[in-house]
Amino acid sequence: MPTEPTLLRVLVTRRHWQRFETFSAQFSRAARALAEQEDEPGISRVTVSSRQFERWYAGKVKTVPHPDACRILEEMFGYPVDQLLGSAFQERVPETLEPARREILLVRSDAVAPTAIWRPDRSDGVNGDDFSHTAASTDYLANSDPERMIAMAARRALQFGAAADASNVGSDSLELLRGETGRLAVAYLQQPLSEILGDIAALQDHTFSLLEGRQRPRETRDLYVVGGLASGMLAKAAHDLRDPQLAMTHARTALLCARNAEQAALTAWVHGLQSLITYWADRPREALQYAQSGQEIPGITGTVGIWLASLEARAWSALGNGAASRDAIERASNLREHAIADDLDSVGGMCYFSHPRQLYYAADASASLAGPHDKEIIRSAISRATMAVTAYEDALPDEKSFSDEAGSRADLALALIRAGEIEGASEAIRPVLNLPLPLRIHGVVTSVTNVHHAITANAIDSPDGSDLQEEIEEYCRTPAALLR
Repeated sequence: MPTEPTLLRVLVTRRHWQRFETFSAQFSRAARALAEQEDEPGISRVTVSSRQFERWYAGKVKTVPHPDACRILEEMFGYPVDQLLGSAFQERVPETLEPARREILLVRSDAVAPTAIWRPDRSDGVNGDDFSHTAASTDYLANSDPERMIAMAARRALQFGAAADASNVGSDSLELLRGETGRLAVAYLQQPLSEILGDIAALQDHTFSLLEGRQRPRETRDLYVVGGLASGMLAKAAHDLRDPQLAMTHARTALLCARNAEQAALTAWVHGLQSLITYWADRPREALQYAQSGQEIPGITGTVGIWLASLEARAWSALGNGAASRDAIERASNLREHAIADDLDSVGGMCYFSHPRQLYYAADASASLAGPHDKEIIRSAISRATMAVTAYEDALPDEKSFSDEAGSRADLALALIRAGEIEGASEAIRPVLNLPLPLRIHGVVTSVTNVHHAITANAIDSPDGSDLQEEIEEYCRTPAALLR
C-alpha cells in the first residue's frame, strides 16, 4: 500500500466526491456511459459498496478490483487502475488518450493538485528515485532553475493541503455511528445478547476500519470514542457469556481507545467494566482496585462516578467490610445530587448509571453483607431491594434493564430467606425464573445461584425451600452461554 495518498484519493478529493453517496452516483453514471459506449448492458448494473469505496479511498487494496469495476474506474478518471491505486506522486497523463482529453487532464492536474510532480530522470545526472528526498537535489534545483523549484514547492504544498484536508468519514457518517452506538447501548439492557451481538461486532469492525484510514484529528477522536464504546460492549458480552479472560481483553482494547480519544469519562467507564468483570469472577480485591482507580481520574462529572462508587460498595461487601461499603453507598448518593450529565450519559443505556441501577447496586451490597443474625442489615437489605424492584417496575423505557431487575429480585429473595420468609423469597424470584433462555446471562444465573446457596446456609428445611432449590438447579443447567 502506498505510504502517500493514492491518485484515486487525490482525484476524488479534488472533485469533492468523498461522500459515498456522491461517489456511488458518479460510479453508476460512468457504468451506464460505458455500457452504452461498449454496447454491454450488463456493465450498467455494476455497483460499488460503501466498504469497497472506503478501501479504494484509503488505499487499502490488496488485489486488483473486478475487471468491470476497473473499466468503470478508468472511464470515470481517465487513468489505468494501477495508476489510480498507486501513489499520487506517480501520476502521469495517459499517453494513449486523444490530444483533447490529455490537454483537459493536464490543465486540471496543474491547476488544482501537485500529483504530476516533476522528477529529473537519469539524463539529468541525478537518480530520480532519491531526488526529492535529498538536500543535494534541492540545492541542484535551486541553483539550476529556481523558478521551477518554487513551482515544485508550491505544488507540494497544494498536495499536502489536499491530503491533510481529506477524510474518509464525514459529519453525517459520524452521526450515524453515534446513533448506532446509542441504540445498541440501550438495546443491550433490554434485548437478548444473541440479537445484538452481531451488530456490536460490526460496529467495532467498521469503526476500526475507518481508523485505519485518514481523517481529521477531531474525527479521529470521535471514532476512538465509538470504538471504545463498542469494545466495552463486547467486553460486557464476553462477561455475560462467562468468559472473563476474553472480556478483559476487549476491555483493554476499550481502554486504549478511551485514552487515544482523551476522554476521561470513557476511561473511567472502562475501569468500571473491569471492576464489574472481576467482581463476578470472584476477584473482589481486584474489582475494588479498578473501581477506585476509575474514581481517581480527574474531571468526572457524570453518572459514571456514581457507578464507580457503587461498584466499590459491592467490592467492599464481598470483602466483608461493611463500614467501607456503607461509606461508598453514601458517597454514591451524594454524587447523584451533584452530577452534571456529560457526553457519556447522553449515549444512554448501559453508558448511563440510572437511579434504579444505583438502588440495585446498594441492595446487592447490603444483601452480600447480611448474615442470618444481622437483623438490622437484613431489614436494610430488604428495604433497598424492594426499592430497586419498584424502581425498575416504574422505570422509563430507556432505563429498563432485565439483568439488573433480575439482580434486584434475587437480592430481595436472598434477604427474605435470611429473614426466614421462604414464601416471600419464592414470590420475589419467580419473574427471574421465568426469564427465557437467551436472557440467562452470567450475572443473572450467578444471582439465582446465590439464592440457592442461601437456602442451604440458612438451614431452611421445608417443602417450599426444596422446591425452590430444584427449580433453581434446573434453571442454571441451561444458561445463555450455551447458545454460543
